[in-house]
Amino acid sequence: DSPEKLLSAEEYFNRGNARYDQGDLAGAIKDYTQALQLDPKLALAYNNRGNARRKQGDLAGAIEDYNQALRLDPKLALAYNNRGLARRKQGDLAGAIADYERYLEVGGGPNTRNAERLIRELREQLKD
Repeated sequence: DSPEKLLSAEEYFNRGNARYDQGDLAGAIKDYTQALQLDPKLALAYNNRGNARRKQGDLAGAIEDYNQALRLDPKLALAYNNRGLARRKQGDLAGAIADYERYLEVGGGPNTRNAERLIRELREQLKD
């Protein structure tokens, strides 16, 4: 048994992504946390750890991670979209709308159409 080779922040981040893709959410969170200990400014690691936490049902933890990702990189569109998903799950419809709108303002991405649809749907729900 040799001790585990020390990995770089990027290697932990990449391994976290692989574990996330394999459905190993706890392992992914552990790797993202290790990456952040080595590089606390790695906004994408906060975003991705937030995704794993959200999938585990830890919405408050996920939102905390998305908030930190956005403090580090206010133009990280993915984090607005993901925080919108978590806020919507929490029942914070106005917060979700604000996040989806901000996602579109900073450039959107692959979820642009979905964000536009969700804004319309959530506004309708708020009227009810």
